[in-house]
Amino acid sequence: GGADATAAEAEDDETLRMLVCDALDAALGTAEAARHCRRMLRTRWLRDEFARGAYSYLPPGATPDDYDALAQPEHRGRVLFCG
Repeated sequence: GGADATAAEAEDDETLRMLVCDALDAALGTAEAARHCRRMLRTRWLRDEFARGAYSYLPPGATPDDYDALAQPEHRGRVLFCG
Protein backbone atom coordinates (compact mmCIF):
# COMPACT_ATOMS: atom_id res chain seq x y z
CA GLY A 1 0.00 0.00 0.00
CA GLY A 2 0.95 3.64 0.28
CA ALA A 3 3.78 4.93 -1.87
CA ASP A 4 4.52 1.46 -3.29
CA ALA A 5 0.93 1.08 -4.50
CA THR A 6 1.03 4.54 -6.08
CA ALA A 7 4.30 3.72 -7.85
CA ALA A 8 2.95 0.37 -9.08
CA GLU A 9 -0.09 2.06 -10.61
CA ALA A 10 2.22 4.24 -12.71
CA GLU A 11 3.99 1.24 -14.30
CA ASP A 12 2.89 -0.36 -17.56
CA ASP A 13 1.71 -3.98 -17.34
CA GLU A 14 4.91 -5.64 -18.61
CA THR A 15 7.19 -3.57 -16.38
CA LEU A 16 5.07 -4.35 -13.34
CA ARG A 17 5.00 -8.06 -14.25
CA MET A 18 8.79 -8.13 -14.42
CA LEU A 19 9.13 -6.24 -11.12
CA VAL A 20 6.85 -8.78 -9.44
CA CYS A 21 8.77 -11.68 -10.99
CA ASP A 22 12.08 -10.19 -9.83
CA ALA A 23 10.70 -9.85 -6.29
CA LEU A 24 9.48 -13.45 -6.37
CA ASP A 25 12.85 -14.69 -7.58
CA ALA A 26 14.61 -12.75 -4.83
CA ALA A 27 12.27 -14.12 -2.17
CA LEU A 28 12.42 -17.71 -3.44
CA GLY A 29 16.07 -17.78 -4.48
CA THR A 30 15.17 -18.72 -8.06
CA ALA A 31 15.40 -17.23 -11.53
CA GLU A 32 12.29 -18.78 -13.03
CA ALA A 33 9.31 -16.66 -12.02
CA ALA A 34 9.07 -14.83 -15.36
CA ARG A 35 9.09 -18.12 -17.26
CA HIS A 36 6.20 -19.45 -15.18
CA CYS A 37 4.15 -16.25 -14.97
CA ARG A 38 1.88 -16.71 -17.95
CA ARG A 39 -0.69 -14.09 -17.12
CA MET A 40 -1.18 -11.15 -14.82
CA LEU A 41 -4.48 -9.54 -13.94
CA ARG A 42 -4.32 -6.13 -12.32
CA THR A 43 -6.59 -3.38 -11.19
CA ARG A 44 -5.95 0.30 -10.80
CA TRP A 45 -8.07 1.10 -7.77
CA LEU A 46 -6.54 4.54 -7.27
CA ARG A 47 -7.75 5.58 -10.72
CA ASP A 48 -11.30 4.42 -10.06
CA GLU A 49 -13.28 7.58 -9.28
CA PHE A 50 -15.65 5.65 -7.01
CA ALA A 51 -13.15 3.42 -5.15
CA ARG A 52 -10.10 5.74 -4.88
CA GLY A 53 -8.11 2.90 -3.33
CA ALA A 54 -8.85 -0.42 -1.67
CA TYR A 55 -8.77 -2.15 1.69
CA SER A 56 -9.77 -5.50 3.12
CA TYR A 57 -12.12 -6.34 5.96
CA LEU A 58 -13.77 -9.36 7.48
CA PRO A 59 -17.49 -9.48 6.67
CA PRO A 60 -20.05 -10.62 9.23
CA GLY A 61 -19.66 -14.34 9.91
CA ALA A 62 -16.03 -14.46 8.81
CA THR A 63 -13.20 -15.39 11.15
CA PRO A 64 -9.46 -14.75 11.22
CA ASP A 65 -9.13 -18.30 9.83
CA ASP A 66 -10.45 -16.91 6.55
CA TYR A 67 -7.39 -14.65 6.30
CA ASP A 68 -5.20 -17.68 7.01
CA ALA A 69 -6.87 -19.59 4.17
CA LEU A 70 -6.33 -16.70 1.75
CA ALA A 71 -2.69 -16.45 2.82
CA GLN A 72 -1.91 -19.98 1.64
CA PRO A 73 0.66 -19.82 -1.17
CA GLU A 74 -1.28 -22.04 -3.56
CA HIS A 75 -4.92 -22.42 -4.48
CA ARG A 76 -5.94 -25.18 -6.92
CA GLY A 77 -2.50 -25.15 -8.51
CA ARG A 78 -2.28 -21.35 -8.78
CA VAL A 79 -0.25 -18.86 -6.83
CA LEU A 80 -2.42 -15.87 -5.92
CA PHE A 81 -1.34 -12.41 -4.79
CA CYS A 82 -3.47 -9.56 -3.61
CA GLY A 83 -2.65 -6.20 -2.23
